[in-house]
Amino acid sequence: MNPLLFKAHPLMMVAVDLFTNPAAHDWTAYMGLLAILICSAGVAASALRWSVVKSVDIQVGYHAAFWLSLPAMLLYLLPMITLMADVLDHRFHWRDRFMLVMWVVLASSMLAVLYAFGIRQIRYNRAIGLQAGLEASLTLLLMTLLIALALNGLDSAFSLW
Repeated sequence: MNPLLFKAHPLMMVAVDLFTNPAAHDWTAYMGLLAILICSAGVAASALRWSVVKSVDIQVGYHAAFWLSLPAMLLYLLPMITLMADVLDHRFHWRDRFMLVMWVVLASSMLAVLYAFGIRQIRYNRAIGLQAGLEASLTLLLMTLLIALALNGLDSAFSLW
């Protein structure tokens, strides 16, 4: 058993199955996951723009912020849905979720480097740096907590997955 998938949220199980066994699903399953990722990246793009303006006073266009927040939603959203479901149901145990929490820590470090060198100051053509990249990554992590909370609320209200 994969420790990342131990008692995982059904949306995370479906997403992992889409990536590992693509022939078993039709295109509607892919479009559903893609719609969730695109909608959440659209919300997170505003948070990324706000974070970069507050940390280094650089305006990032919404289109660029959307494409930069899409990897964060891919890496953060599915583990956060599982972690938030455990917290909301009062069944979070560190021994069961250690791998998911470490995944989130590793993903935030990788995304910090992506944002540190992917967002550039146009006037001086310099990267914004690791500190501002980590601030942007952690801002998106906090935004993902809210998105995961909203998706768990929708799941409990309408039994989507």
